[in-house]
Amino acid sequence: MKLAEALILRADCQKRIAQLKSRLLTNAKVQEGDAPAETPQDLIVDLERASSELLDLIKRINKTNSATVLAGRGTISDALAERDVLALQRTAYADLAQMGAITQGRITRSKVKYSTWWAVADWGSATAECFFTFAGFSLARGPRPLPKHKRRENFPDLQILTPWGSSVTL
Repeated sequence: MKLAEALILRADCQKRIAQLKSRLLTNAKVQEGDAPAETPQDLIVDLERASSELLDLIKRINKTNSATVLAGRGTISDALAERDVLALQRTAYADLAQMGAITQGRITRSKVKYSTWWAVADWGSATAECFFTFAGFSLARGPRPLPKHKRRENFPDLQILTPWGSSVTL
């Protein structure tokens, strides 16, 4: 199985778990004398099965990300960590620029006046200019995931690893 396929399966599994949770909550309470629309025990069994599958996929994906080295950038896990930190920084700077841009209307002189300690335009333009760009992610506009066929082109021989380190092809 390719890494891209495992990532797609992980997303599908997460959606399935969310749907099962919603169905479980919907059937948690029924009016006295009525039966639930779905048997909660069957939903719990499905939830446990999906959770087990998700756990296996996450372990295999993490193992693969830790073992796969990108040219001059460390491992995929390192690149993902860097991307996540840059996204946090970008959000903090965007929030700072937004907070500084908020104006408080004053009707009389006795009301409190607020001022910023930084140039709001500098922070706003810095975040808007996408100065945080990393591995195909324009953080000002959000991550743009590559289509499955592009991920295959970038990592044509990358096989998902088992938790024990061996490659698996399905």
